[in-house]
Amino acid sequence: LLYSNPERYGGCYSSPIWLEYMKERVDSLMSKPGGKIGSIFFDNCTNYDCHCADCRAGFREYTRGKFGVEMDLSRPKDFPNLRFAKACYDADTAVRFFQEIKRYLDERYGPGILISPNIGVGYGWSSYLVNKGATDLVFIEEGFTFPPTDSTVLKYKLGLAASHGKTTGQLLGLSQ
Repeated sequence: LLYSNPERYGGCYSSPIWLEYMKERVDSLMSKPGGKIGSIFFDNCTNYDCHCADCRAGFREYTRGKFGVEMDLSRPKDFPNLRFAKACYDADTAVRFFQEIKRYLDERYGPGILISPNIGVGYGWSSYLVNKGATDLVFIEEGFTFPPTDSTVLKYKLGLAASHGKTTGQLLGLSQ
């Protein structure tokens, strides 16, 4: 649950249920009147620390293939590199999730609808996702940084660099 709001909660990038739910949300948005939709924004996209059954099974398979050792999320002390492996798994799973959303949009509604998960840039997970093509538009949100005292130019430039020049947008809060 995000921000104590029952309408906002994080999902699991490994879960087929979450993927189908997000496709239904996309379909719902696309069926509303109001004109052509050129971009879909996904808010609060982060690397949630999920340990559901789908993640546990997927993580075992992922680590066996990537590291040659089948690691178990329920036994972190048994695997000294588990934290690193989990970060890799979370990132690669999120990339696959958003690539599947893009594929779905292209197949169902035709090419050209941009997706913009709010993954931003500035730390390893998000920059990795941007580099791997999980987003079409790099979005930088700085809710409480107001020019001229604070600047988001650095993150904006990081977004351009990480995305190799893709469209980059900023949401800035404006002081009263």
